[in-house]
Amino acid sequence: MLSFIDDLAGTLKDIFHYVAYFLVGTILVGAPLYGIAALFNWLL
Repeated sequence: MLSFIDDLAGTLKDIFHYVAYFLVGTILVGAPLYGIAALFNWLL
C-alpha cells in the first residue's frame, strides 16, 4: 500500500512538473508576442 501511495505521489509530481513547464513556456513565448501584437495594433 505504501509503494502505491509513493507511486501516486511521484506521478502527481511529474504531472505538476509538466504543467508548470508548459505554463512557464507559454508565458515566456506568449508575453513578448502579445507585446509585439499590441505594439503593431498601436502603430496601425
